[in-house]
This record gives sequence, structure tokens and C-alpha cells, in this order.
Amino acid sequence: MFFHLFQFFFHWFSARTLHLIHSPFVYDFCIKVLPNSPTKVGENIENLRKNLLKDNRKVLLTDFGAGMSGNEAIKKEKTVGQIAQSSARRRKEGEFLFRLCQHYQPQKALELGTNLGISTLYQAAAIPQSRFVSLDGAAELAAIAQQHFEVFSLSPEIVVGEFSDSLAHKINLAAYRPDYIFVDGNHRYEATVSYFKQFLPHIPDGGIMVFDDIYWSPGMKKAWEEIIAHEEVTVSIDIFWFGICFIRRKQAKEHFKLRF
Repeated sequence: MFFHLFQFFFHWFSARTLHLIHSPFVYDFCIKVLPNSPTKVGENIENLRKNLLKDNRKVLLTDFGAGMSGNEAIKKEKTVGQIAQSSARRRKEGEFLFRLCQHYQPQKALELGTNLGISTLYQAAAIPQSRFVSLDGAAELAAIAQQHFEVFSLSPEIVVGEFSDSLAHKINLAAYRPDYIFVDGNHRYEATVSYFKQFLPHIPDGGIMVFDDIYWSPGMKKAWEEIIAHEEVTVSIDIFWFGICFIRRKQAKEHFKLRF
């Protein structure tokens, strides 16, 4: 908690404002994607969230991510309301993901971490004609999320299983070639760097990778720093809650820390 709070204040005081941005590409991002602007889509999703917060159904979770102890996955039971309270995406962040997808219009999206489907709804609603594949390790959560997608008349595909196994045996990255990837659900240094290296050869030029909670822990911060140092990540944007990498292989390398 102290680490996260310290990083937030350090980020706030060291981040640039719009008037200090000279890159046309990033200036366009700052004007059209970064400003927080509530939408009707967000209002509908938030109404769903309000109902979920009161949902007392119990769900068995298998934690393959930051909660792991050694190599053993942790199984625990929570109510849907508890999950919605503790891990579902905040509206401000969800609306940001909506604007990001709406502005850049990726054709093939990949998400690691479906959860209750809140983040997925925000993203998929912005690109309803695009293919959207979401991975999650909890079958019961995936089933609930699927119900939400149907209510919103959206059709993301959910792949259930541990991320590494799904990426190795259920998703053909070479054939799929996602141009938008949202990495959530496993907040460990080793896993995050491994996913990045696995995705990089298959993401086309102009593709986007978004990493959630880059200041969640010293390990996540270290992973983010290694990712943005890679030569193929030419434009990287740190808005504290998310780290966004643009794979624009012919563009000069730049990194931006922005207030959000």
C-alpha cells in the first residue's frame, strides 16, 4: 500500500501536461483518448455493476496470478458482490479503455483477465464488429461474464484456463495476430515480461499493448521498465493506472508519463 501510494504521488508530480507534448501522435492521444468523458455505454455498464455489488452468489476462484504461493494456485470462495467491489474495473478506467478502442479501432483484440466482464464490456462495446478474445482462469466467473455479454448484445469469445496454458494450446497467436492486447489478471514480474515477449513477434505494426496496474508492486514496476526499454516499443505512455505501448516500428522511440 505504501509503495503504491508513494508511486502515485511521484507520478503525479513528474508527469507531463498537454502543453509539454510535442509529438503529434501523442498529442492526438491526449486530445481524443485521455480526457475523461462519461458515455451512455458507461452508464449502462455501471448500472450492471450496481446490481453485481448486491449479488450474493458464491463463486469458486482459482488464483493463478499475484496471489500464488510458489507454484500452487490458490482456490478461494467469494460472492459476486465481493468480486465486483474488489477487482472490477472502475468507471474512469473503463471509459478510458472504451475511448482507446474506439479511437484506434483494432480488428483483433486479446484480453488476459475476463473477471466479471466489466472491462471486456467497455472495450468490446467500442469495437463491436471486431473479434475479441478474452482469457480467464475461473470457469464460474467466465459463465457470469458470458451472461453479461449477451445482455449487451456483444460477442467476445471467452477461453477458460490458466493463461500460459491457453496461450500455448488454445490460442494460435501466429494466426490470430492481435493488434490490441490488454494484459490484466496476473500481476507478477515474471509472467508480465513473459507475456510481452510472447506477444511481440505476433503483434502487427501499429498494434497496441496495454498493461494494467504497472505500479501494483515493485515487480510490476520493474516489468514495465523492461518493457518500455525494448527497442520495438517505440511509443510508450504511462498514465499510472495503465501502461500503453504502441508498436510503431518506424517511429522514433519516445516515452511519456501523463496525468490522468
